[in-house]
Amino acid sequence: MNITAPSWDIFRHESGHYYWNRLIRDTEWLGPCRELFDDETLDYSQALERHYQAGPPADWQERFVSAYAASHPWEDWAEPGPIICILWIRWKRPIISASRSTPE
Repeated sequence: MNITAPSWDIFRHESGHYYWNRLIRDTEWLGPCRELFDDETLDYSQALERHYQAGPPADWQERFVSAYAASHPWEDWAEPGPIICILWIRWKRPIISASRSTPE
């Protein structure tokens, strides 16, 4: 985690870990998330150690939203995850509302 990041960025990122546990882990969304973000069961400590020693892959800018997201699938989710949830809620709410309304 970048300690110089603004508080909101840190909160957003850490909330991504919270939402993973609440919305993805042990649900039908786990498979699709693994397809998109890779296998989160990879050893987290080893992945971070490798990231801090060797840095991100050379092509990280083409595959990840940040260098840190390239360190482990949980971090890959935590970087954009909360934004994805917010967009999903904003899109879903009007769709549900429209589907429940009756024509006049």
